Amino acid sequence: MSQVETLRHRVHDLVDQLDDEQALAHVCGTLDLLVSKQQDTHSWDDLAETERKAILKGYEESLDPQKLIPHEEVKKRFSKWLTH
Repeated sequence: MSQVETLRHRVHDLVDQLDDEQALAHVCGTLDLLVSKQQDTHSWDDLAETERKAILKGYEESLDPQKLIPHEEVKKRFSKWLTH
């Protein structure tokens, strides 16, 4: 039996021993998150160079308070697209 199969059986056994609904919900949420991250194929390395540069430029600009727009101003500018 492979290490993955052994771990999978161990997880199943542990879950079967849990009777606490809140604990099971927590385990379920954690596993959902792990599975969705595993299925997420997007990563920094998958981005084109131009996309990476645009993200880094946006990040650098966000460090300059002079280049930031207050939340209330953004809401005013885009109010027709925002649902209330």
